[in-house]
Amino acid sequence: METIEEFETFVRDRVVALHMGLPQKISARKLSYAIGQSAGYINKIETGQSLPSLSGLYYICKYFGITPKEFFDDGPVSYTHLRAHE
Repeated sequence: METIEEFETFVRDRVVALHMGLPQKISARKLSYAIGQSAGYINKIETGQSLPSLSGLYYICKYFGITPKEFFDDGPVSYTHLRAHE
């Protein structure tokens, strides 16, 4: 990631990959609420309208059971560490 645009795209794509990789499908709205945010929070990140704050990124990582280091790892997302949510 050499430019801010590449960084923004990486963050968006990683959130999408984590969300779509959940064993049990959950709407973006429910995921937003699950991490203590407003209804459209995850949708805005996934569509490139906004980026998560540092605290938002922390709660996204916590929800998926990964560390921030794992979030920013350039490798594929490991779904074996994801927590199942209802």
